[in-house]
Amino acid sequence: MSTKMEEKLEAIHRKINLMGIPQLVLLTKVDEACPLVKEDVRNIYKSGYIKDMMQEVSARLGVPLSCIVPVKNYNEELELDMNCDILLLSAVIQMLRQVDSYFDDLSDRLSNPKTVRTLCFFMVLFAFVWGFVSLLV
Repeated sequence: MSTKMEEKLEAIHRKINLMGIPQLVLLTKVDEACPLVKEDVRNIYKSGYIKDMMQEVSARLGVPLSCIVPVKNYNEELELDMNCDILLLSAVIQMLRQVDSYFDDLSDRLSNPKTVRTLCFFMVLFAFVWGFVSLLV
């Protein structure tokens, strides 16, 4: 990732932190990054390489390690894989928990419609940027 891209992400990250919006990074294509995981996706949390990648992403993006979720993409498979599904569903559950917590906090704090519109804009922007970053990693 270029230095300019990292600087842009850091600026967005700072603004999002100020707004209290939760952040989650999906580390995709882990099976392509590590032969141990390619052999069996259940090895994802046993892989030293994946752990190192998660730590690097955490350091570069300033996101806690607990907010980086490794997942395997369905890109060539013709059949569903329960182990891959478990990873993906775990990621979705983590996203939903963060969103639920965020909206609980938000409903307690907000009464100004302009603030709600601004937050919604940044949430959509954030989701787009993180989705783009996951394609680069």
